[in-house]
Amino acid sequence: MVTGFDKPLKSPKAHAQPEMCIVIIGSQGNNLVESRRCARVAACIEFRACPKLQDRARWWFDIAEPIEQLQGRISIPARQQGIGPPEPLIGTSARRQRLTHGRIVSPPPPRPRRRPESNLAYPPTNAQNAHVTHTEDLGDEVFMLDSAMGGHDGITATYLIRGSRPCLIETGTARSAPTVIAGLQALGVAPEDLATIVVTHIHLDHAGGVGDLAASYPKAQVVVHERGARHLQDPTRLVNSARQVFGADMDRLFGELQPTPTERLVSVGSDDQVDLGDGRFLEIFHNPGHASHHIALVDSSTGDLYTGDAAGVFVPQTAEVRPATPPPDFDLDLALDSMDKMAARRPTRLLFSHFGPVTDVSEVMAASAAELHYWVETVREARQVNPDIDHAVALVRERDRARHPNFYANEALEAKFEELSSIQAQVVGIRRWLDKSQPIID
Repeated sequence: MVTGFDKPLKSPKAHAQPEMCIVIIGSQGNNLVESRRCARVAACIEFRACPKLQDRARWWFDIAEPIEQLQGRISIPARQQGIGPPEPLIGTSARRQRLTHGRIVSPPPPRPRRRPESNLAYPPTNAQNAHVTHTEDLGDEVFMLDSAMGGHDGITATYLIRGSRPCLIETGTARSAPTVIAGLQALGVAPEDLATIVVTHIHLDHAGGVGDLAASYPKAQVVVHERGARHLQDPTRLVNSARQVFGADMDRLFGELQPTPTERLVSVGSDDQVDLGDGRFLEIFHNPGHASHHIALVDSSTGDLYTGDAAGVFVPQTAEVRPATPPPDFDLDLALDSMDKMAARRPTRLLFSHFGPVTDVSEVMAASAAELHYWVETVREARQVNPDIDHAVALVRERDRARHPNFYANEALEAKFEELSSIQAQVVGIRRWLDKSQPIID
């Protein structure tokens, strides 16, 4: 179980050097050539002239690279040490099913509460304004709440385990906080009841609402990987970096991440647990590849595995999985190793943050690994012929459209998942990993 609840983070020391975090929507990456699981993908490339991309990819290569060299540290308890130099952080984006005999605890009756207005820095979108949250009962006191990122349904999920020690997994964005709070209230979770908030990683679509939720649920401890804790304590650099990447879209999609009080943070590494009450717990293990500070969670009672973005992005409408490989942390070998770790737990169900429960565990995990290999190989082949990243993006898009016609046949579906996890961001992440791990020698 999480033994750090009585060992909160200490106050930060003055930074010897400034630190900066980068937030870009995307996902993971790794070494295709050296990976033991690597299978060569034979594919024919038709090269065409490609239009120039938006400035976001350029921003990464021109500005973000030197920024990520900056360092900074804070002091934390001995058992929680191990936080290295802060890595730039990305912002986006990844479910399964099964039932068991967990003890069902009746929810407490809802009680009136007052949410501090100052914690809702950005007004909700029209879809969020009504505070109507779509929830789904997944059995064994597990509920999925649609956090409606950017007003879109069906792309971002948070999960409630409503036992004797209620636990919320993921918060969604800051703009989604009123939606999540309304959903918890509808499920009978009062401000004094929520015991724990866990985030799989600190990208803004997963942890952007943590400050608002912590303020609304004053007894909840916030569990996060030790490398991400400092950025929840003081999110200034993370938010500023996100604004440079997303510009005006920052407010519409994410909103302002509010700081979490130091004493509320519990930093974890691997092999920790979260106590859910009555002998039930979440097993925590480190799951890098998408982000270096990523963790996965397994419910001891149900066998549910909360994937975060480590298994990619699942599209329930077409039952397809898409890679999540954003810069700067994507690493193919680490991502595939994390998939092995997840498979080794023999989960009964995958609960994707993007989006929903999946019971065909082996099939979806295999599809996720295959897509990862295919995208990496496509970017590699494009780079060998034309180093311009615009060409790689266009080629990946063209091939993906041919491989997944059902996904692209629905323009609205394509548009909302593109906003969540754009092809451009995934290609930039893959290309960055390739350039670092397999540089082209002239």
